Amino acid sequence: MQTTRFGTFHFNPDTQELFREGMAIHLQAQPAQVLAELLKQPGEIVTRETLRLAVWGSDTFVDFDRGLNFCVAQIRSALGDSAESPRFIRTVPKRGYQFIAPVETINGNAPPVVSETPVSPKPRNWILAAVAASALVMVAMGVFSFWNRSAVAPPINIAVVLFDNETINPELNQFAQNLTDTLVGELTTAGAGSFAIIGNAAILRAPRSQRDLVEIARSLNASYIILGQLQSGPPTVRIFAHMIHMPEQTHVKVFSAVTSLENPLQVQNDLGRRISQTFLSSIPSSPPPSNH
Repeated sequence: MQTTRFGTFHFNPDTQELFREGMAIHLQAQPAQVLAELLKQPGEIVTRETLRLAVWGSDTFVDFDRGLNFCVAQIRSALGDSAESPRFIRTVPKRGYQFIAPVETINGNAPPVVSETPVSPKPRNWILAAVAASALVMVAMGVFSFWNRSAVAPPINIAVVLFDNETINPELNQFAQNLTDTLVGELTTAGAGSFAIIGNAAILRAPRSQRDLVEIARSLNASYIILGQLQSGPPTVRIFAHMIHMPEQTHVKVFSAVTSLENPLQVQNDLGRRISQTFLSSIPSSPPPSNH
């Protein structure tokens, strides 16, 4: 297995794990995919279109520009880099990004892996049998997956409305935007092949006073709508998120949390992950029965 080394960092392209001096650094799935694409072509300009196809594909309904900007910001935060004085990632205006630090490909996992229990060598015939069995299982799963995709209805659509900043602090508008984008990213990653996330249609950005959930569901063919609010103000903020089944407008699940904003990036990443995990258990793998 090969890993990529740059500066004091190691990146495993297979597991998409990032390490600094042997210590794991948390990086969400989509930022990790962006970093992997940049490291495939060190020194070369990787276009925004290349990154879009690699990370989001052609069937995901999100604000790609905002999503990519968010991913690069997360990577820079993890690497201690900056757009103004880049050491690792340089922005090429209107084109894409370039990984500018020296990169070395090495064999093996860079962070040491310690096995607490010695593993006895297995007989060669046992290994061959296990490989053969695994191959048969993978083929069977592939056939079933293909049949299942062709037999069931298309994935359900879930629309994520821009979180409302109901505090008196306009500076939290950007946090509300970033939290929405993080949630869209988390759900998109978790729902690949099971459901589709619509995160930045114009109708989802309308002010609350002009918002019509029935029209949102109709125009986007959405079975579920996710709404969110920021309430109160610094030093703490209460976050609400609601998952609503359409067209009945019934609440399926509600998430709430109180948090400080001393580290906004960390908070939005944590909240996006927690909200996504809260709602995932309530999202069926196939479209719910229509009540029209």
